[in-house]
Amino acid sequence: MRADELKIAEQKLDGLASMAAYHQGFWLVIMLSLLAFNPSFLKEAGQYTALSALLSSFIASRIYLQAGQKLEELKKFSSEEAEERKREYSTKFLAPYPLWIGCFILFKIF
Repeated sequence: MRADELKIAEQKLDGLASMAAYHQGFWLVIMLSLLAFNPSFLKEAGQYTALSALLSSFIASRIYLQAGQKLEELKKFSSEEAEERKREYSTKFLAPYPLWIGCFILFKIF
């Protein structure tokens, strides 16, 4: 039973990490659509879209961290596995924060 729980927790964590790329891609498509169609409310729509993307990225990272903590309770990571998880977290979850903050500032200024 413990092995099944461990396998399910690892699959869940890996699935969340792979879904992060789709999540960020979804918000990028919406942002690029706004720029392509150039609506009259572009400035406000860009700001709200950037804030929504930032908030949803934050929520997704919290879900990933909670899943990682559950997996850590079931399994002790080696130092290499821990480093790999940290790298995965920073590239897939933390890296988009400056992008969305930058988008918000650009739409605020222009």
